[in-house]
Amino acid sequence: MAKRKDRRTYLVVGLGRFGSALAMRLTNSGAQVIAVDKVRARVEELSAKLEYVGQLDATDEAALIKIGAKMVDVAVICLGERIEDSILATAIMKELGVPKIVARAMDDLQARILHKVGAHKVVSPETEMGRRVADLLENPWMNHFFEFEEDNLIMGKIPAQCDMIGKTLKDLELPAKYGSTVTIIERGTKKMLPSANLVLREDDEIWLFGEKERLAPLLDTIELDDDDTEEKNTEESR
Repeated sequence: MAKRKDRRTYLVVGLGRFGSALAMRLTNSGAQVIAVDKVRARVEELSAKLEYVGQLDATDEAALIKIGAKMVDVAVICLGERIEDSILATAIMKELGVPKIVARAMDDLQARILHKVGAHKVVSPETEMGRRVADLLENPWMNHFFEFEEDNLIMGKIPAQCDMIGKTLKDLELPAKYGSTVTIIERGTKKMLPSANLVLREDDEIWLFGEKERLAPLLDTIELDDDDTEEKNTEESR
């Protein structure tokens, strides 16, 4: 992928499985990444894959300044289990004036502490994955939807159901019944903007956007093929 002229610079601290995957993804997206870890083996493993990777202790302020921490746009602290190091590294980044600091936490207590010492955003991959799996077990249709957790909104597509075929979008009354907005209709390879008088056909697919709770009664009645999605989720979790 071609690199953007206005690409942002990220400092990724900690190159375990989470930090390594993050650094590689950012690099492949065209961002400039400085990746560091105090474990030599981790650094050597990524040295041929990343443009800037080095061995240092993230609690050493002088070392961080030397590798350019003051100049980065975003610092991501991926130390996880090493909570004391995470706290100190986050505090140092704040002192250095890094515009955005993201820190990884293992639990809610760590998250609160990291927020207090300067993290602008805290992520908890294990906690979030546990919640995600629970949601998928209870609501398999969530495999097909994006979730905006903070606003309790979801977006995804469903196949036109038998009782929808031959009816217009106005007839379905989706906004009134389920608080949802139809954003796109897919008909084969063609994508169409919705209109009240659009008549649904067999094999049409409907993109819906709305509140999770209000859409759930509709989605619970729909049979969706989860084979491809489950395989994709399995690959991403490896």
